[in-house]
Amino acid sequence: MLTVNISKKLLNSSLTLSDFTYFDIRHRGWLNRFAANYAVNDQVCFAAGCDWLGGKEGMFGIYRRNSEIWMKAKYSF
Repeated sequence: MLTVNISKKLLNSSLTLSDFTYFDIRHRGWLNRFAANYAVNDQVCFAAGCDWLGGKEGMFGIYRRNSEIWMKAKYSF
């Protein structure tokens, strides 16, 4: 198993872009999550991303048709 995590903060740390990948070397499968998080202020945060699964077998290959695009809104008080 190999993992890679890359992230970058932009716009005075209000926007964070990140990419996280699990790679199953033995079965050649992967899970990749790309996400963008934007903090409007201290209380409101929006996020969107994509989870991409692939491979022919192994722990990620069996879920290869379950890739998704997602969005999230968060309000803290």
